[in-house]
Amino acid sequence: MSGLSAHLAVGQSTSELLNAKRVNHFIVLKPDVRNKTLGYFLDNDVESRNVKTIRGKPCFAVVERGDPKQLRVESAYLNPFKYRVVITDTALTDPAFESVSKFLAVVETLSGQLAKGGATKGVEGYEAPKEPTATAAVKAQLTTQSGAVITSKGKKVRVVSAQTVSSIIRRNASTNKLLSLIGELNAPPLHAWAYQVQVDSARLFWLAPTDTVSTADMARARVVLQKLVEASRLYYQPDTAKQHFLKRVKAGLDEVAAARTFAALQASQVKFKAMVGEAKTFNARSEAALTSFMDEQNRDLPAEHRKNSPAALAFTNFTRQTFAEFETAARAIQATREQIAEALASLDGDLDQIAAELSGSGTSYHLATLYLNEEKMRDFTVSIYPRVIGLDANGGITVEEGGALIQERLRLRASKKLIPEFATGLFYTNLQYGSYGTETVGTETRVVKVAPRNYRGILAAHLNLVWNQWDGLIHPLAQIGVGTGKFAPTLLAGGGLRFSQPKHLAVTGGAVWTWREGLDQLAPGSLVTGTAQLEEARTLTLNPRPKMYIGLQYSF
Repeated sequence: MSGLSAHLAVGQSTSELLNAKRVNHFIVLKPDVRNKTLGYFLDNDVESRNVKTIRGKPCFAVVERGDPKQLRVESAYLNPFKYRVVITDTALTDPAFESVSKFLAVVETLSGQLAKGGATKGVEGYEAPKEPTATAAVKAQLTTQSGAVITSKGKKVRVVSAQTVSSIIRRNASTNKLLSLIGELNAPPLHAWAYQVQVDSARLFWLAPTDTVSTADMARARVVLQKLVEASRLYYQPDTAKQHFLKRVKAGLDEVAAARTFAALQASQVKFKAMVGEAKTFNARSEAALTSFMDEQNRDLPAEHRKNSPAALAFTNFTRQTFAEFETAARAIQATREQIAEALASLDGDLDQIAAELSGSGTSYHLATLYLNEEKMRDFTVSIYPRVIGLDANGGITVEEGGALIQERLRLRASKKLIPEFATGLFYTNLQYGSYGTETVGTETRVVKVAPRNYRGILAAHLNLVWNQWDGLIHPLAQIGVGTGKFAPTLLAGGGLRFSQPKHLAVTGGAVWTWREGLDQLAPGSLVTGTAQLEEARTLTLNPRPKMYIGLQYSF
């Protein structure tokens, strides 16, 4: 005859660790997006012969010494402009660590029972930890306003504050030269103002602080107009320049997306990084030109104009309003360009990160380092999302992602030479317990010895220590158990065999010790006032002569 010991989570946990692949330092993932599968190889395995496809939810036993243990997760080549790899992980209490805690709690229960000489609670069950949920796919899109582009011909400039530029250029300038500058203004917010000046150039002189227009006033006007023309040219470019840059951006994105190896990816990034640098430089140049113009015109336009010239005062106010509208429009264009530059820089940052995390062999790159210890195991999920990076109708950078092509969960646990396994079960044995009762004759109640109770099976909580030093179907184990039945406590010690196939099966046997019931200051025939006095007098003494038991443990 035999007994069955059933415990779902712990039995699965032990078999999981017995069958786990041992890994020392790193695992390299091999995505196959065409077949939507994820392969892997471990440590120094030869890739061509050892790549295995992940099926189900595999467990890996981390052998590396140290506390905490760490495992480096790497990935073979996957183009970052076409796919995004996301790793999420969750720390869970390792069932093997929890087994020891649960068994110690049962031993404490037995100790309390022996101290009282009576019965206590049974063994609580074990609830398996919940599986973590994978994160959902993320869709990010950057859009821009119509007409916002970045030139490809920008050069690095030093931003110079208005205070470092003299507001008076010591040379004469003719009215025709000023009108020629005004003719170069191509910004729509400035068209109405430029038209009024071209119709009547004398309006320019109304901006002077006095009725007498000096050579210095003309020079200052030329400085302001030159800065205005420069800002207008940088913010409102010809369509040919816009299209040229957009074609360069599109070609750069396509070239990176077409790279099929790490070497090709790094080569394509050289051009892409140069384009990102040009975009940033041009944005800085445009911002500097606009700021310089606004500082100059705010300083040169008179705060209070001649009160005897209403027309001059009206044109001055119109000029202020026009320049303010131009600044607002330019700032909006600048913000859009910054969005484009930031999007390009972010993509370039993805490429930089891969380059920085390349392995020594140059065949894989670092994704994450995961940490675990004897107490905590980690479940991590690898999700791979397809992505398309391109340009929208207005020249904005777009990043569109679909649902996960590949999503697999892997478990990491600390490798153990001895795997603790806690469970409760019914064991076959042959035990006999003597006991005492009371008998009332007339008015007297006396202690009597009752017929012994025979047990063919006992319920006990036990801790298996499974030897895990080789790969195979059979693993030896040591077993210790504790039974806390009413007036029938037991202690078990033995060994057995744990099978990894079929899963969750163990055959055990050993010795079982019982406690004999006795009486303190009472004996058979003693007068008592009732059963309460008998219960207080009961004692339990360990019987040094053990019996044998056998058990069959199977966790469903």
